[in-house]
Amino acid sequence: MEKAGRESGSNEGRRHRLGRRRPPRNFFDALPNELLSEIFLHYIPPYPYTVSFAGPGSPTYLCGICRRWRDVAIANPQLWRAFEFLYGQEEKAELALAWLERSSPCLIAITIDFLAAEDGLPPRAAKVLDAIIANRTRWGHIDFYLPLPVDISRCAGLAPHLSDLTLMVNYPLGQGDEEEPKFDAFTDVPCLRKLQLGGLGHDISTFPWTQITTLGLYYVQLALSASSLQQCLNLVECKLLLQDVFPEVDELFDITLPRVKVFVLLVDHPPREVYLDPDSEAGEWIFDEDLLQHFTLPGLERLLVSDLLLSVGVHEIEALVERSKCKLSKLQIARYRWYHERGTELAAQCAHSEIFFEVDVWTRTVVRGLDETARWATEPFWDCSGPGYLDGDMTSESDSSGVSGLCDDEAVSS
Repeated sequence: MEKAGRESGSNEGRRHRLGRRRPPRNFFDALPNELLSEIFLHYIPPYPYTVSFAGPGSPTYLCGICRRWRDVAIANPQLWRAFEFLYGQEEKAELALAWLERSSPCLIAITIDFLAAEDGLPPRAAKVLDAIIANRTRWGHIDFYLPLPVDISRCAGLAPHLSDLTLMVNYPLGQGDEEEPKFDAFTDVPCLRKLQLGGLGHDISTFPWTQITTLGLYYVQLALSASSLQQCLNLVECKLLLQDVFPEVDELFDITLPRVKVFVLLVDHPPREVYLDPDSEAGEWIFDEDLLQHFTLPGLERLLVSDLLLSVGVHEIEALVERSKCKLSKLQIARYRWYHERGTELAAQCAHSEIFFEVDVWTRTVVRGLDETARWATEPFWDCSGPGYLDGDMTSESDSSGVSGLCDDEAVSS
């Protein structure tokens, strides 16, 4: 009995102490609106990451707690300045318009992705796009993935705070009889530093190329983009996804990018027969153009190149490094799922090259060339000691060439 009494007293004392540590029920009610509003900002993802229209992590979720929280949340425009509006969510068009209105006068970070729409932009989505374009002076980070037909020129104009722009349309260049979509020049974008374009024609007058530091060009022909690339003297990170490489054979051009540290050169997911001779049992390579010869990259540190573009093997990469006099530290050989052997073999050759003695070499399986429109310029993408970061399924395997399975990518020991 005495022991039970002591335990009961101990439990009561513990509950009393814990109760004193807990904030009272009206703790948040006692906070001033300014402090409560600041707490709300730390509840949602930091700008410019987009926020869900509803559910935990959304300002809409906060609005459902009580009337005061709703009033405080709606009065804070920073809570509503970043969202994504996706294909299949047309019923949320009114929500998107409400968020756009509530976020005024803050800068906005918005993603619209209707690339999968087969019959053009749905009417309600077009209404949202019109409203976003009308707020062009508030643009900070804008990602537009739009179906044709759409007038991209409407996006051009004064955008004094725009720093990050993605424009993608569902028109792969080099296919069909129609010309690629053209648009008016983006000249009034003094803060623009990151640019990604897909399926759009461009030239030296389309953008202020000299101020771009991160560039991704998708579904392009290298010869047609050469004049624009030659203007990118301040470029630090560059990704090129080629639509077709064969028209490049007769083109002569040189592209020197003195500050590029990260360079990615891929080809859009091609059919096997385009690159392999169907009459050859050994799968003889029929593409013999050295595309890397067009580039000089003195500051290059990280390189990802498709095995399909290395017609004569690792000598093309060695020539690039020697010509550029760069200090390459990481090298990835991209390979496609239907033909792993070539990428693995090339990576093993690189690992045994004296030029790459101090270079981390590994292979990366590519599912779609358009994947990783954002991550390719981030540190985790280049971490060969961690898991793979490409979207979709990847293959982990090992063979006798010195390639050992490493999560989803394959590291090569020299």
